[in-house]
Amino acid sequence: MCDFIFEELQHLKNPNVCDVGTGNGHLLFQLLEEGFKGNMVGIDYSETSVQFAKDIAARKNYQVKFERSDVLHANDPFISQNNEAFDLVLDKGTLDAIALSNEQYENGLTGFQIYPYNVSKLIRRGGILLVTSCNFTQDEIYKHFTDSGKFKYFGKVDYPTLEFGGAKGSTICTVAFEKL
Repeated sequence: MCDFIFEELQHLKNPNVCDVGTGNGHLLFQLLEEGFKGNMVGIDYSETSVQFAKDIAARKNYQVKFERSDVLHANDPFISQNNEAFDLVLDKGTLDAIALSNEQYENGLTGFQIYPYNVSKLIRRGGILLVTSCNFTQDEIYKHFTDSGKFKYFGKVDYPTLEFGGAKGSTICTVAFEKL
């Protein structure tokens, strides 16, 4: 996943990156440790997670911002203030967690249903959304985001495959989409 990010963003001098559902900020910290240069912000609906990530960043002297935000609410202040601000938005398991809930939001839609629309607001036209899932297949992720009309398929990260009972697959998939 990190190799894909470095390769696809190498043409940008100072890309703006947002990690949605950042938790403790591990993915952003790993990018920094591997030499990534850019403006990074991690968002999470949990204030406890945001504070934990801030504490780690301060202790390690990492230049990463963390903010509380709930992307399932279209009127979230972070989304409003960062409309089309990011070149790359990362989702490493956030959609998986959202899909576990049947809670309804605007117009009676679940978080899973509104997620592509709300997350698209953060990404500039031509920017990339990189979704990593261990609960959905590559085809399911592809359909979910392209059917929204907000994204087109951009690429994928290849992982080792397993074969069992005549079926081939991977325990994880990472699919990239370009915002239309």
